[in-house]
Amino acid sequence: MNSGAVPWEPEDSINARRLALKSSLDDSFRLAYLEAEVQQAIADNERVTPVILIARLRPLRSYVDQLMAGRQHPPQRARLYAVAAHLSGLLGALALDLGAFGAAHAYAAEAFDLAEAAEQSDAQAWARATQSLIAFYAGDYHDALAYAQDGLRRGGASGHRIRLTINGQARALARLGDRYGVDRAVDHAFTMLSDYPASSSVSASLALDPYCPARTAANAATAYLALGRTAGVTDHLTTAITAFDTAGLAGPRALCRLDLATAHLHADNPDPEEAGALAVEALTLTADQRFESVHQRARQFLATAHPFARHPQLRHVADLLADRAQVAATGQAALPSLS
Repeated sequence: MNSGAVPWEPEDSINARRLALKSSLDDSFRLAYLEAEVQQAIADNERVTPVILIARLRPLRSYVDQLMAGRQHPPQRARLYAVAAHLSGLLGALALDLGAFGAAHAYAAEAFDLAEAAEQSDAQAWARATQSLIAFYAGDYHDALAYAQDGLRRGGASGHRIRLTINGQARALARLGDRYGVDRAVDHAFTMLSDYPASSSVSASLALDPYCPARTAANAATAYLALGRTAGVTDHLTTAITAFDTAGLAGPRALCRLDLATAHLHADNPDPEEAGALAVEALTLTADQRFESVHQRARQFLATAHPFARHPQLRHVADLLADRAQVAATGQAALPSLS
C-alpha cells in the first residue's frame, strides 16, 4: 500500500497536541501552592477569626475553579479535586462557626462530591467528618451519626478514623441516648490512638492527620456529659485544657471550660460558684470570636444550671451570653456572603 495515500494528520496538529500535553505539567507548581495553602488554612483555623479566614479562602476556591476548567493529567486532576474538596470543607466549617448553617451544609456536601469524584477515600472520610460536625451542631444527630459511619466505611485505616469515631459517632450517640454505643466508641477511639506515635502537640480541628489525645479526651468528656455521666470527665478535661491552653486555642479552651463547668453542676455537691466562674472565663476567652459551638455549649450549660439560676455568677453568665447574641445579630450584615 502506498504510504502517501494514508490520511495522516498534519504534523502541526500532532505537535500542537503534544505541546498542550506538556503545558498541563505546568499545573504542578500551582497544585503545590494550593496544597500548601490548604495546610496553612487548616493550621490557622481556631487561631484567626472565621471572617478573616473566609476572606483568604474564597479567592483560592475561585482560582481552583478556573484551573478545573483547564486540562490536567489524571494524577494532577485528582490532586486538584482534593484541593477543591478541602477548600469547600474548610469554608463549610467556617460557615458553621458563624452560624450560617445553610452555607455550611452546602459547602460540606460539595466537599464530599468533589472527593467522591476524585475517587479519593481519604478525602471522602475527611469530608464526611466535616459533614458530621455540621449536622451535630445543627441538631441533626441521626445525620451526624450516619455521616460518621459512612466516613469510617470509606476511610478504612485512614487517620481520620479517630475523629470520625470520637467527634462524629460518640457525641451523636450520646445525644441519641445510646450509653453502650458511647462507651464502645470512646474505648475504640482511645485504642486507635495507640496506633500512632505519642505526641503532646495539639492537632488541628480539621486535621488531615489523626486526632491528638487532647481532642480525643475533650470529645469523650462532651459525650459523657451529654449522658449526665461525670466519671472520668474531670480527668479528660484536665488533660485537654492543659494542652489547649499551651497551644493558645481560644475555641477549644472555652468549650472545655464550659464542659468542666457543667461537670461541677453534675457533682454530688454542685458548685455553682466555680461553675459560673469557668463559664465566664470561657465566654471571655472567645469574646472577640464568633463560634457557634461556644454559643451552643454555653446555652446548654445554662439549661443545666437552671436550678441555680438566681446565683449571681450564673446571672452574669446569662447576661454575657445575651450580650453576645445581640452583637451577633447586629453583626450579621457585616459578614461576607457565604453563598
